[in-house]
Amino acid sequence: MATQGQLQHWLQQEMGVVYSQSGISVLLSRLKVKLKTGRPVNVRKDQVGEATFKKTSLS
Repeated sequence: MATQGQLQHWLQQEMGVVYSQSGISVLLSRLKVKLKTGRPVNVRKDQVGEATFKKTSLS
């Protein structure tokens, strides 16, 4: 689910449970659910060297 609204709709359709928007927010915070984000990439990263390394290390 990408948004709390989608989760709210899914819970209502699949489980028959009606939550308000604030109820969904409290539920997710209790369950310690948070958005997954990727790690930042260093601006000095050697992308060509990484690609070469991956190609040679697959065998």
